Formats: sequence, C-alpha cells, structure tokens
Amino acid sequence: MFKLRKSKEEREIERRIRARKAKARLKNYISNLERFQRKFLELGREAAKLGDSQLVRRQASKYLALEQRINRAKKLLIFMEDAETQRDLARVSASFTAFSRDISEELKEAPSVKKRMRKG
Repeated sequence: MFKLRKSKEEREIERRIRARKAKARLKNYISNLERFQRKFLELGREAAKLGDSQLVRRQASKYLALEQRINRAKKLLIFMEDAETQRDLARVSASFTAFSRDISEELKEAPSVKKRMRKG
C-alpha cells in the first residue's frame, strides 16, 4: 500500500540528514574561505617583498573581507549546532517527564509499604 504521509520518525530522520548535509557544506565553505585567505596573505607578502604598498593594501583588504565572511559562516554553524542541541535537550526533557509521570502513576497504584508490613 502507498503511504501518503511520512511518520514523525521519518520526517525527523530526513530533517537530521538535511541538517548534517548543511553543516558539512558550511564547514567545506569555511575551509575554502580559509584557503583563499592564506593565498591572499601569501600574495600580500610577495607584494611587500616587491615594495608595492598599493598591492599590499589590496591583498590586506581581501584578506580582511574573507575574515568577515569566515566569522559569519562560523557563527551560522554555531547557531545551527545550538538549535540542534536545544532540540535534543527538549526531546530528552520530554522523555524524562514521561518517565517521571509513569513512575509516579506506578507508585500511586502500588500498595504502600506500611500496608504490606501490617499484613505480614
């Protein structure tokens, strides 16, 4: 039979896969930016050896612009990981609350220790 709706677990698994892929792409983006940043640093050093201050400034400007992009991407990665951690925390808390509720119901239904001691 063909299912029209996905279960809650299936949707959660798909969401986690998408989040993992997005984080991997973001980490790859950061790595690429850092590689370009090192390249501009090398070029700036070469320009400094040649004594071309205008070219040094241009390379420094590109380096700093990449630094800002890297920081924004790293912040985004932190936000993504924070959101995932908050979601996991909520899930654990809900699980514990359900467990506590079940235990307290069991304790309410169980005969008390004093009643058992009187019978024995």
